[in-house]
Amino acid sequence: MSEQAHRYLTTRELADLLRIKERKVYELAASGEVPCSRAMGKLLFPREQVDIWLSENSSGPSVSVAPALPAVMLGSHDPLLDWAMRESRCGLAANFDSSLDGLERLAMYVQGVDNVYDLNFNGGEGDDRVSYGDVFLQAEQEYSRHNFEHADTATLLQQFRFAEAECKALLKAGDKGKKHLMALPAYDQCIKASHVFNLLDARGVISVTERQAYILRVRDLAKGCCEAWAKTAGGSAQHNG
Repeated sequence: MSEQAHRYLTTRELADLLRIKERKVYELAASGEVPCSRAMGKLLFPREQVDIWLSENSSGPSVSVAPALPAVMLGSHDPLLDWAMRESRCGLAANFDSSLDGLERLAMYVQGVDNVYDLNFNGGEGDDRVSYGDVFLQAEQEYSRHNFEHADTATLLQQFRFAEAECKALLKAGDKGKKHLMALPAYDQCIKASHVFNLLDARGVISVTERQAYILRVRDLAKGCCEAWAKTAGGSAQHNG
């Protein structure tokens, strides 16, 4: 059933929910006691408003009900997954900061710390304690210097072109009609292009207009990889060889 259909209850569904006769539902609607809408001669009852109506007419101590949170897809930035989610129109929100970032936030909540580098990494105490910063802070600092200050932009631009060209070449060479023989190697190059784009963006050498163009180029590669994967055994295509 579609999400739109779930938003409204029919007369019978509301009667089942309230455990009353349908005739009583019509009486409630006629008297304006229950929220309803009319469409094509039929009564429809907005589910959200019905829930509020029931809550307002309940007796006994009030109970605080937390609002339903939207479904969110978390993880590493994956252009193929990003493209697939958009094309499927699944309605999921996405936060592709990285799988590690998600785990770090959970760990910070569990340990009750405000700074990720204060996390207890090994579970030790006193002199035996190793913090998250002891393990990862140096790498964070060094890669930040590289990513934002020292990565050679001319080399990065060339690497992006190489990865993009190689991805396209592999997609073409592996395409055998109803099956594809090199979807994964092509996808590796797509990921490389995406990573290089992020470095170029961090170095500030891509204008707003160019940024959109680069995103579209990476998305085209991801789309091609997705279509190639659909022709493989792993992508559910049935073939031998």
